[in-house]
Amino acid sequence: MQLPLRAEEILAGRDLLRAEFAVELRLLEQKPKSLNAIMPPIWWNSDSGGVSLSRADLLALSRQGSERGGEVAALHRALAETSAELAATAKESTTRADLLSARTPKSMSSRRRCGKRMR
Repeated sequence: MQLPLRAEEILAGRDLLRAEFAVELRLLEQKPKSLNAIMPPIWWNSDSGGVSLSRADLLALSRQGSERGGEVAALHRALAETSAELAATAKESTTRADLLSARTPKSMSSRRRCGKRMR
């Protein structure tokens, strides 16, 4: 990096730093506004060392939690039903496979006997 040779260059460098700082400051000011649009503001309570919410915010969050809890319960019920159906299908499939394997050797041997008798 070269050292500035003239006073104008020094002033221009300072102006550039001021402009960059102003842009960064504006971006930092906009971040909380965009976050507040997504989620209700949460205030840090310095006295208790914890977070404090307004009563309306707490009620809204409680409703959201209840709705999501109901959705999760419905998904658990659907999963249990699907698991039961899967177990029943697997048992039926196994039973059919056992029946087929039990019938196959007998039918094969009887066909062989019939074939020998006919010759």
